[in-house]
Amino acid sequence: MAKMTMKAHNLNTKEPELLSQKEAAALLRKQPRWLERRRTEGGGPPFRYIGRTPVYEKSELIAWINSLPQYDNTAQAGLL
Repeated sequence: MAKMTMKAHNLNTKEPELLSQKEAAALLRKQPRWLERRRTEGGGPPFRYIGRTPVYEKSELIAWINSLPQYDNTAQAGLL
């Protein structure tokens, strides 16, 4: 009879801190509707669905923010 083994759970695995759309929007200083548009049009932070509910991992949101270009003035950003 074959011996069944279970994989040991890595106790060092950190549970992800999942944020709701409202919480993620607050972190980004945006309205929740902005995140809805980014999910359909693209260009927003990474997300996942749990069932039909979109969730955002806090560490991924911070990494996404850090990946955005930084500017010294509005002319560089093309906002003039």
